Amino acid sequence: MKRFKLKIFFLFLISLGVFILWKQNFVTKNSVIPQAPINRVSNTNTQKALPAKSSLASQAFNHENLEKDEEKSQNLFLAKKLEDFDAPEAAVYRDEVEADPHTTPNSLLSFARDLTPHVERALTVESYAPSVMDFLEKCALGNGPSGEGTPSAAKASCLVNASRLQRAHPEVFSERFEALKLNVSAHVLKLARGIGLKE
Repeated sequence: MKRFKLKIFFLFLISLGVFILWKQNFVTKNSVIPQAPINRVSNTNTQKALPAKSSLASQAFNHENLEKDEEKSQNLFLAKKLEDFDAPEAAVYRDEVEADPHTTPNSLLSFARDLTPHVERALTVESYAPSVMDFLEKCALGNGPSGEGTPSAAKASCLVNASRLQRAHPEVFSERFEALKLNVSAHVLKLARGIGLKE
């Protein structure tokens, strides 16, 4: 019996709280808020303030040009960073694997982390994609600065990213990607398929 009375009491308190919140909300929504007087502007003033249609068109044209210039400079900046970029060296990779064979080596993780912004931009900005595809081809074939010393896992990662670029821009990279796939080693191709290569 005592529990029943406690339940009724708590239900009453909850109902009372809901009612008070509703009442406060109702009063705030329906209360009159004094407003500052509105100054009416004559038609002659507003007509002078509006820019001419030709001016709007030239502003839109200038905005498009600025966006294109910004895209070009961003592409050049990233392409320069990509030139200085390289896959991890096999010796460093091997040492990391020997030290801890159960985790992904730090050199491969940092390689993937540093490569990601380039690939993501290339997926959406077609004008930047050729620079990234050049890098990915060299990496997957082991023709980069590290040469044949590039770890197979890094080559496979580059092949998977080249596949992503090919799917994003098929009209530009389909033939190039098929040629790349034929030229990589069977081991790299098998690794790439294991980490999600979509053919």
